[in-house]
Amino acid sequence: LGACASSVLSVGLGCRWLERGACDVVLAGGFDDVTVFVAAGFEALRATTASPPPRPFRTGRDGMSLGEGAAILALARGETRTRTFVSGFGAACDAVHLTAPDREGRGLARAVTRALDEAGRPHVDLVSPHATATPFNDPVEARVIGSLGQPGPVVHPFKAQIGHTLGAAGALELLACVDAIERGVLPAAAGGGPVDPDATVRLLDRTIAGSPQTALKLAAAFGGSNAALVVSAVRGSARPARRAFVGKGVHVAEEPAVEDLAASTGLSSERLDRADALVRLALAAVAALRKSGSLEGAGIVVGSALATLETNAVFAARIRDRGARFAEPRRFPYTSPNAVAGECSIAFGLTGPGFAVGGGMHAGLEALATAALLVEAGDAERMVVVAVDEVGLVTRALGWDGLRSGAVAVLVTADAAGAVARVGDMHIVRGSSVPRSGAPGHLALVPFVTRPAAQVLECSTPPDASARIALEPV
Repeated sequence: LGACASSVLSVGLGCRWLERGACDVVLAGGFDDVTVFVAAGFEALRATTASPPPRPFRTGRDGMSLGEGAAILALARGETRTRTFVSGFGAACDAVHLTAPDREGRGLARAVTRALDEAGRPHVDLVSPHATATPFNDPVEARVIGSLGQPGPVVHPFKAQIGHTLGAAGALELLACVDAIERGVLPAAAGGGPVDPDATVRLLDRTIAGSPQTALKLAAAFGGSNAALVVSAVRGSARPARRAFVGKGVHVAEEPAVEDLAASTGLSSERLDRADALVRLALAAVAALRKSGSLEGAGIVVGSALATLETNAVFAARIRDRGARFAEPRRFPYTSPNAVAGECSIAFGLTGPGFAVGGGMHAGLEALATAALLVEAGDAERMVVVAVDEVGLVTRALGWDGLRSGAVAVLVTADAAGAVARVGDMHIVRGSSVPRSGAPGHLALVPFVTRPAAQVLECSTPPDASARIALEPV
């Protein structure tokens, strides 16, 4: 649920699970189809081109073309038949704007730095940018690519050929990088016209023979989420793992008054009114967590059992009743679960990795496990975990008895000081018959808030998914 960075994040997180020894093979990737719901939303934001095809990094570009696609990669430990390896991963949040990139590219630059540092600072031969061909995105990426301090790598904006495939984009574009490395070519950039002097990168008119050894894949998404991967013909070296610790958590059972939430977050009442209940509950929980100390610089992972279904229903109803051209541009960003992570990052200065996960009723525990994984791997020193649910007409219609609105926030850190438990065994599994266990949604974390001691947290999403996390005494 990392929006347009989803499949890049899935590959990076899959590599972390492999490094932890939790599995031998990971299937990672993404998909999306273009529905009226999606198309109307991007049209309402004026993010799409009026004169396709899109022209990333070219003068006169005016936006993206939506595409459809799916891609799944098999990631494995040890010796395989492949000649290409994932050697670096990084993620970071802009903490600036919900839908527009940081004009200075600071979040993307942090993600790139982390990925290249892990890979051992190799020479980058090929860059696969996010390249949405929007007026703001391309100059930001060009600035980050130019800051690599290397002779201009070839830039391959694949969206110029296949459109923006949203959740599938990162995986499809990563596969193009792997193909270039394994075939020994430097790919051409589709599109015509001169390169924008404010977005200068090296674009090839024709594919040429070469010997690229290392490629850098960039991704950006709603909520200010950024991710980067380094793939190389040379195997990287694994970083030593460390322990992850959990501090006391907080539980918010209902939304506070907007005026009170504005005072505790620094966001305007008007902005909070525009947001949905999922965002307001999460902000209230993180504001309560911040009372124990500053969270600035931490990352955030949000888990929501039913994601943004209530907001989606309202957005879709307007399209159904009045037509696609009446889609609400202010509501569309909140149909992305990443909006929760984005608003929290802006309000509290959370510039580490920031995104959402959502596997069903066990999403809150999935968020806790993901945050612990990032801390153990050295991707972040501190991660805020938010499990949040909004219950309304849609949720009730689906029959999830026991799920209630509310949010839980906890801080996962590499520092044992002030911690009440350390993270032990973590299992997120799928099977043919998973028994119902634990309270649903964010309620699965409430026992830890009320009794912050060593215990096992469990939650399932019948019929086929379950999460179990052991918290051990410090």
